[in-house]
Parts: sequence; C-alpha cells; structure tokens
Amino acid sequence: MPYTVDLNRIKGKDMKLLLETLLANAERVLNVALSLDEQTQQALSELNHKNIALSLPTLSETLYFQIEHQTVFLSLRPPKTVDLKIHAPLKDLWSLAQKVQTPTQQVQISGNMHLAQRLGQIIQGFSPDWEEAVTDVLGDVAGHALAQLLRRAQRYAQTIAQALLQNSADYLVDEQMLIAPKASIAKFSDNVAHLRTQCDRLAVRINLLKLRVSP
Repeated sequence: MPYTVDLNRIKGKDMKLLLETLLANAERVLNVALSLDEQTQQALSELNHKNIALSLPTLSETLYFQIEHQTVFLSLRPPKTVDLKIHAPLKDLWSLAQKVQTPTQQVQISGNMHLAQRLGQIIQGFSPDWEEAVTDVLGDVAGHALAQLLRRAQRYAQTIAQALLQNSADYLVDEQMLIAPKASIAKFSDNVAHLRTQCDRLAVRINLLKLRVSP
C-alpha cells in the first residue's frame, strides 16, 4: 500500500513552519534552475515587479510569487498588490507523486489576463535540469529523489499553464474583444480587399466621366 501524506494532521504553526522551510529550499532550487535556462530567465524580465498568488485549498494557504529582476521570490505573506490570482486544487501530495493531473477547467484565474497568458507561455517553455539544480543547492544525496518530485510538480505546473493560456485567451476574445479570432481577421481582410476593388472601379468610372464632360 503506498505511503500517503495526511495534511490534515499537520496544522497551525507546524504547517506554517513546514511550508516556510519547503519554500525557502524551493526558492533556491527554482532560481538555480532558472539560471541554467537563459531563455526563460530573459522572458521573466517581462514580468518584472509582478506579483502572482497561487491558492492551494488543500493546504489552506496561498503561495505568492514575486518576480524581481529575473529572480522569483516565494512567500506565504501577501504583497501590497497582487496582479494575478490562480486557484488550483491539489488533492494531496500523493496524487502529485502519482502524476495525477488537475483538469484545466478546475483552475480559476482572475486579474491581469495579459500576464496570465504570458506566464502560461513561459511555464510551458520552461524545461530545466532539476537534478543539476537540486544537487547544486542540496547536494548529491537529495538530488535524484527531489528532482523526480520536481519533475512531477512541473507537470502539475504545465496543467496550470494550459489553463492560464486557455482561460486568458477566452477572456480576451469573448469578454474584452482585445484579441480578434482568426476567422474574424480573415473575414475583415476579405472585406477590405473587396472594398479596395470597388474603390478602384469607382475611380476608373470617375475618370471616364471626367473625360466625357471635359471640352
């Protein structure tokens, strides 16, 4: 029978202390991994000074990502402002370890949809060498096992990224109409081409009429 983690038995200060310890190490590993991926690190420059909240109901906590100068800071303390809020259910740590993905429709987002879309793109393009990053921070002994867990956590993040891209695209198209659908763009282009043809024909007729009335 697989070993499971009963988070309900860890409460109050013990849960807070556990999460803060995990976050401190996760922050170090994440930033080492980012330093090994120059493309993703440069992309983070677009998110400078942005604050993202990830709500995890199972833990009864909200995790805050603060991006400053290509560095990601993790905290349980809310910043003054939050640009994007993500509500992503995570049943338990064992489901994560068993590669159980969260359906994208269960992920809820609110806030800056342009940020959501760009964040989703960055997460999808992020494919670090977790083993090297963990080894650099925690040593060889912890490297292999934790790297496996981080790879599984990345798959969970990929699910969130898919939801960010889908939900933000739907919002921008259907509610704000800031991004036109491809079909609408194609139809608009056809209409412009048709109008241009009609204008050209009209110009020819006007010129013919001028020639007829001129002495």
